[in-house]
Amino acid sequence: MLAAFPELVSRAVVMAVPHPAQVAKSMLDAQHIQRSFHWWFFQLPDLPEKAIVENDFAFIDYLWRYWTSPGHEDAAHLRHVKAMLAEPGVLAATLGYYRAMLDPKKWDPRLHAVRQAMGRPIAVPTLALCGSDDLRAELMRDQAQYFCGQYRYQEVAGAGHFLHREKPEEVTRLMLDWLGAP
Repeated sequence: MLAAFPELVSRAVVMAVPHPAQVAKSMLDAQHIQRSFHWWFFQLPDLPEKAIVENDFAFIDYLWRYWTSPGHEDAAHLRHVKAMLAEPGVLAATLGYYRAMLDPKKWDPRLHAVRQAMGRPIAVPTLALCGSDDLRAELMRDQAQYFCGQYRYQEVAGAGHFLHREKPEEVTRLMLDWLGAP
């Protein structure tokens, strides 16, 4: 959205999500396909809805362990995530996001111009953060080419995909420094 509506944002922080063009390139790389297996799994009809809720949302526990640094625990947060996914319509909406990501037939045609604009270089001053233990760091290290405005990439040592949960003080400090800069 930073490329499509730069006039709405003065400074931005993105975390653990590579630029869409980097993601597209990663779709051909075996280790990134494996790391993002859930994207492919969620394309199946009906099975994800059943597997995710089975055994008190054990699938969510699995993803959490897969994406976070070894030894990081956040049981209270996981309980909240599971409770949220159990609310009516939430799981369908969550899976709908992933299903539309890979299936253009599910795209809203009214958003065609927005999707086109998202291909522009990003002029908004942007700080990109990623955990050093997150495989996505490999993709984010080489994405400066998609930014024409001020851009800085920084890894948070010892953090996985949910760096804001694993290293909240460090991430908060980095964000406040960036957002408070002139």
